[in-house]
Amino acid sequence: MVFPNLESSNIAYKLLQQIGKIEVVGPFLMGVRRSANVLQRTTTVEGIVHSCVLTALEAQFIKVYREKNGPGNNPTL
Repeated sequence: MVFPNLESSNIAYKLLQQIGKIEVVGPFLMGVRRSANVLQRTTTVEGIVHSCVLTALEAQFIKVYREKNGPGNNPTL
């Protein structure tokens, strides 16, 4: 989902989390050279584990991509 500003995205994020009873993972940084993520102060242990797993998977994907396509190429995720 794409939102016009941070405030509206946070409202929708919290609304989906509370009403939809879904698990929210993120936020994730996009377009950076290395895999990274940002954790909020309210992140649960389960959320931390999920973020770490997704970051590790992204790092593995980037490593394999660079091995096949050269170090100067960055994948579009």
